[in-house]
Amino acid sequence: MTAVLETPALLNCLPGDPNLRLANDPSEARERIARATQLADPTAVMCATAHAAIEALHGHRPVQQLAGILSPDVFQSFHSQVRAQTSLDLANGKRRTSTPARATQRAAVSAQQPRAHTPALRRVPTRIVRARVVRVSAVAAEGTVLLQDGNRVRAAALRAEEFRGRWRICVLQIL
Repeated sequence: MTAVLETPALLNCLPGDPNLRLANDPSEARERIARATQLADPTAVMCATAHAAIEALHGHRPVQQLAGILSPDVFQSFHSQVRAQTSLDLANGKRRTSTPARATQRAAVSAQQPRAHTPALRRVPTRIVRARVVRVSAVAAEGTVLLQDGNRVRAAALRAEEFRGRWRICVLQIL
């Protein structure tokens, strides 16, 4: 534990960030480590984030629900990925799940115009198969989450760091 205090601690997630600063003050590093040791196991946060991210990619969940748990740069990147996926799906003729406001609007229109009955395709819920999380330091944890996504198994790699007394995801990759 003393090796962590003797070396500077990163205060944000990505090394390329222009606002990157190091905590050379040992008291600031001690405070961050003290907050991190009081945090619960990050496995639940990582599983929930991976599950929500897959649902957002499919359009079943608004991306804005992930804004609080993802770091700003990861959220921007993920939001861009979801927009690209949405435009790709629309270009290929796939219907995206809509927001509740659009569903209400569509229900009002369909009430006025009767349609022929078409069987609805049932969405297979995404479920977590396995999660492995390792605390790599007092203030950081890395993990992988395997998710059953319909007929496909997907993997998500995440890194969480302590930020103001809670876990914040600063790396998210979905394969």
